[in-house]
Amino acid sequence: NDSNATIAIVSHGGMINQLYHVFLGLPIESKIFFGTGDTGIHEWILKEERYILKANYLNHTIEIK
Repeated sequence: NDSNATIAIVSHGGMINQLYHVFLGLPIESKIFFGTGDTGIHEWILKEERYILKANYLNHTIEIK
């Protein structure tokens, strides 16, 4: 993809957990777990540095009265 492209990945929590390991340079076999709720949004930016802007963001599930 173009270096300025936006990519959306829809997956289950286990795969998102593995992507966190790769993104952060952690060994896949490490005993670190990143929780993710149903419909959790995780927003990452990869430039010269790596940024995690949102992790398990769930505000879209809050009922507005």
